[in-house]
Amino acid sequence: MGKECAGGQTSMTPHIHILLEGQTEEGFVRRLLTPYFASLGLHLNPIIVQTRREDSRITNRGGYIPLARLEQQINRLLGDSSATAVTMMFDFYGMKNAFPDRINLQGTTGSQRVRQLEAIMASAIDNRRFIPYLQLHEFEAFLFVSPSDTADVLGCQNQRMRIARVSQAFTSPEEINDDPITAPSKRISAIDASYDKVFHGPLIASRIGLPML
Repeated sequence: MGKECAGGQTSMTPHIHILLEGQTEEGFVRRLLTPYFASLGLHLNPIIVQTRREDSRITNRGGYIPLARLEQQINRLLGDSSATAVTMMFDFYGMKNAFPDRINLQGTTGSQRVRQLEAIMASAIDNRRFIPYLQLHEFEAFLFVSPSDTADVLGCQNQRMRIARVSQAFTSPEEINDDPITAPSKRISAIDASYDKVFHGPLIASRIGLPML
């Protein structure tokens, strides 16, 4: 028997800890990424970030936290020496506001700024097993990859063209701007007020499929 590690796997099983922003990302990892990586012989251990503690108890999970606290949690996961790697899945949207004292992004495009922020995080952690990943801009950007599938899951096929027009206005769904009013999540909610991020998000992503995402 191998030694038990975080998430219930043994040290004989190559595994990757993935720190997540919230329940939507957890659903995405479990529904889409876990089966794919399992086919490669890797176990993913999804962990929602701890945002606040009081009297040694977790009082809130998910969302943005200061970089110093994020570093603590990443380093704790890296403390599992049997883990193949530690990564993360957070939205870039609003991230620079979470720890502005460490951020001076000069990129002219969203993709460039994401790469810069990932480099800052990699330098702060300074561990070759840490692979930072930031989603540009929000998880909901995935939902514009296939307007037909998104409209079908939401039960609003009559709105498929509205979703398609948003997608066609950008070179890539990930480039949909991150203004608080016109961010991907705001656009989806404006098209269908019944959209529920935790429920619909992973479900739509599953319908679209990992190859297209």
